[in-house]
Amino acid sequence: MDLDKLLAFNQLVIDRTEDEKKSLALCFDVDYEEYKKRIVGKEKEADFIIILKSLGALKHFEAYDEGLSHITNEYTPDFKIEMIDGYKMLLEVKHTDKDMYKISQGNLKNRIDFANRQNLPLRFAISLKGLWGLFTVDTLLEKKGKLILDDFRGEKASSWLDIELATCSYMFQKQIKIRSVYSKNHPKGMGIQFEPYGQLISFELYYDDKRIFRAKGKESRFIQHSIYLEALQDRVANINQDIENNGEFTVITEYTDKNVAQVIPEYEFVLAPINHLCKVINSKKVNYNSQLAISEHGFDYLSVQMLRFILSELVDLGLDITVFRNNNGYKFKDYVENFWTKKSLD
Repeated sequence: MDLDKLLAFNQLVIDRTEDEKKSLALCFDVDYEEYKKRIVGKEKEADFIIILKSLGALKHFEAYDEGLSHITNEYTPDFKIEMIDGYKMLLEVKHTDKDMYKISQGNLKNRIDFANRQNLPLRFAISLKGLWGLFTVDTLLEKKGKLILDDFRGEKASSWLDIELATCSYMFQKQIKIRSVYSKNHPKGMGIQFEPYGQLISFELYYDDKRIFRAKGKESRFIQHSIYLEALQDRVANINQDIENNGEFTVITEYTDKNVAQVIPEYEFVLAPINHLCKVINSKKVNYNSQLAISEHGFDYLSVQMLRFILSELVDLGLDITVFRNNNGYKFKDYVENFWTKKSLD
C-alpha cells in the first residue's frame, strides 16, 4: 500500500469505530489487514511520545512528513525532539515482535548522515516485543545494527532509557491478587464500565494474602489507585483469572503464581489506562489509543508523579516493591530518598 494513501486513510479513520474503519476501507479500496499491520508502527510512535510527556521529559516535538521524505528519498527520522532541559535530538522510533531488531548498515549510515547535516544527535527508541529501549547510534554501529533482548535489560544492557528519562521498573516479589466485582443493575457503582460484566462495584488489591486497599463507590479515595494500577491488573489477568457469576454480580479474581516475581516498567503504568478508555468524539463513542491521545482531540496525560505518589502510599499500606533503575535494585523507600527526594531538593 502506498505510504501517502496509508497516512491519508489513517487520518480519515482515527476517530472511527472498527466497523466504520472496515466499511471505509472497502469504499477507498484499502487492504484493511495490511493497513492494521503497517499502522502498528504509527501507534508505537505515539506510545513513545506519551511516555516522554508523561515522564515530564518532553518540552516539544515535531513530526517529519513521511510522505515528503518518501518523495525526496531523504532518510528522515520520525521526530525532532526538545527535552525539558533544552537538549535537542532526532528520534527514530521502531517496533518489532521478533527476537531481534535489525537495521542495515547502509540504512543506518544514511540516517546518521541526515542527523549530521542537521547538526543534531540521533537516538533510536526501539520496542522489542513491547519492551522499550533507547539507544545511541554508537551502540547500533558497535552492534552492527542488531539488538536482542539482552541489550534492553540485564547486566549487558546498552539501553539509556532509565538514565536519560529518569525512569525505572517496579518488581513485585510476592503473590498479587485483584478481586473485582461488577454488576449491570447495581445503583452504587464506581462509574467504570467493563463489558460485558457491567459497572465496577468494588476493587480489592491483595499482596501475599494481605488486603492493601478496597475501592467501593464513587466517593472512594482509592478509585484513582485502581486506574493507575491498570498495568499491574493486565499483567495479573494474563497469568490466572477466575470468573464467578453470583446472582446480579460477576466476581473476577486475578492472581499471580506464588514465588514468581513480576517486573513492570514504569512506562507500562502510563500507557495501560489509555487502552481501557473510551471517549465521545463527534457524537460517537470510540475506544482510545495513543494516536488519539496525541491528536487534536486532546487527552489528559496520566502523570508519572501521581503514579509515584500512589505507589508510595501503597507501600506504606504494606505493598512490598523493589525498584530497578539501570539494572540496579533498590528498596522502594531507599529509591525515593536517592532519586526522587534528592532531585526535588536540587
